[in-house]
Amino acid sequence: MPNKNSVLTGILGFDAYYLLGVDSLFELKGLYHSFEINPRRNNRKRRTITAPCEALKMIQRAIYAKILVHVAPHSAATAYYYGRSIALNANQHLGCKFLYKTDVSNFFPSITSNLIETMLERQFAHLSQSAIAEIVQLTTYDGALPQGAPTSPHLANLVLYQFDDQLSKLCERIGATYTRYADDISVSAQDMDVLLIVDGVVRSSLAELGLLRHPNKTRFFGSGVRKIVTGLDVSGGSVRPPRRYRKRTAALIRICETYPRWVKESNWTRIMGYLQHWQGVAPNDFELIELKRRLKKTDPRRLQVDDTLNQRFSQRDSDGDSETPSINLGIF
Repeated sequence: MPNKNSVLTGILGFDAYYLLGVDSLFELKGLYHSFEINPRRNNRKRRTITAPCEALKMIQRAIYAKILVHVAPHSAATAYYYGRSIALNANQHLGCKFLYKTDVSNFFPSITSNLIETMLERQFAHLSQSAIAEIVQLTTYDGALPQGAPTSPHLANLVLYQFDDQLSKLCERIGATYTRYADDISVSAQDMDVLLIVDGVVRSSLAELGLLRHPNKTRFFGSGVRKIVTGLDVSGGSVRPPRRYRKRTAALIRICETYPRWVKESNWTRIMGYLQHWQGVAPNDFELIELKRRLKKTDPRRLQVDDTLNQRFSQRDSDGDSETPSINLGIF
């Protein structure tokens, strides 16, 4: 039995030491396991996920629900919070003339315990130093945010709150639009010189936090060039999935029309995944509506396509998950 009680017991409703069976929160490193996942694109490196055990994950979820969620990220941060999404992020840059995109290098592992502690002292002034220290210990791994803990996304957003605020105010003054979706930074403007100014501020402001922008993922897009923001095409009059995605979805529907027996449950789930993502981004897209109409005709038993899509998308929203579904772009 642990010989120490958690100072967060009154807030969380349970004792973290007792639940984890430890006397010190410095013993938590052994409660994580690491594994690698394949990237969605072939030219990217494998990602290492450091996931907490179930008991620690439950504690982290309680910390998020009882403490952290009450402070919202900056309005320019469009990921990891209820009601925010890739579509909201992309819509801010719809029809832009010039676009700047960059990436915060090694995002979660670069958010250190010191940054989190400083943020908690600033944003949660009602918490005692011992409570703040305990939150830091319960949500970090090896002195940084683990990519795999349920608290990491929101903590990262809050750590970057002042960065987001600084960039938002700068862009407002110089006639640009700034958003950040996780580690993806996007700035649009009507003047390329404005974006060059922003790039310098992004570098210096990240450096103040001990963070770096990824040099290989920093790009400028001029007028007349197709522009993609958080995986969505913002070049036209409305936000849509990019052409490649739309063509692959159409190809799946065409296979259903040509080979109806191919539509087994696993393949149907894949098709619905494509359509669900598209509907979540652009529900009134004429091309999507036509594809759904054709899909309904392939099998009389599938007449509830719209209801199924709406149910899935509503369920995703009610769970507070504004992330893009993980969809394999391969047809099979």
